[in-house]
Amino acid sequence: MKVLRFGRRRRAAITALVAATLVAGGLALAAPASAYKLNGCRFSGTAPGISVYNGAIIAKYVTATSAGMSRWNAKALGPTFLSVTSSSARKVLVTGWNSAESYYAVTSGSCSSGIWSGTVTFTWNDTTVHSFSVTALRTIATHEFGHTLGIADIAQAANCSGTKRVMEQGPNKWSCDWGTEPWTDDINGVKYIY
Repeated sequence: MKVLRFGRRRRAAITALVAATLVAGGLALAAPASAYKLNGCRFSGTAPGISVYNGAIIAKYVTATSAGMSRWNAKALGPTFLSVTSSSARKVLVTGWNSAESYYAVTSGSCSSGIWSGTVTFTWNDTTVHSFSVTALRTIATHEFGHTLGIADIAQAANCSGTKRVMEQGPNKWSCDWGTEPWTDDINGVKYIY
């Protein structure tokens, strides 16, 4: 999948042109959330019942994965994650491995015309996260499930005073007293997509 990248001014101009065209044609655009970004791929339709096979073999990753699914499901956004016991019946496969890379977890899959075209894989990196707290692991899982829903990473903020976003990269958000993730900006992003 080739991703086109435009500068901020060009993106703003393209967005304004599309919005003006749609409004002139009698269509209104839903306002996107203030900071979320789309990753270019989502599940088709309203995506009810996204089946997840939790193949993470280490118990703490199984627990964190289930907690991340529950966090999204509790927001009643339309798409819901459902645990399945057969790896052949899944849309999302959760697994783990040891990598020398510095990432905590990664979500990957094939995308065709903006829709996931096969199994989406969410992989824990045991090398980097094996000593993380329960809260950190749960937040990472919630973040990765945000990717499966179609939301991209947001640059890491320097402190806890910015917009609350589980899609923010890095560990800074773990120490913020923001309550239960995902937060408003993340939720608005999923609502915009589905």
